[in-house]
Amino acid sequence: MAHTKSALKHVRQDAKRRARNRSLKHAIRSYARTVAEAVSRKDRRAAETALRIATQKIDKAAKVSAVHANNAARKKSKLAALVNSLPK
Repeated sequence: MAHTKSALKHVRQDAKRRARNRSLKHAIRSYARTVAEAVSRKDRRAAETALRIATQKIDKAAKVSAVHANNAARKKSKLAALVNSLPK
């Protein structure tokens, strides 16, 4: 366990950051699953709506460095390709 005041503060900060990162990553996985389910049902409107929300969540996670920027771009691209595979 940390001994100095500054080390104890870092432990508290790390716990906060870990909780935020886990929450953001969970949201990304949830919305990616929602997009995939809409695509499997061949529901383009629902898939596009879910993609919009998923993109927002992914961008937010990348902004606060919960996921790397390239990882975020790759996730968004993969989801968009999935939605674009549906017939218009």
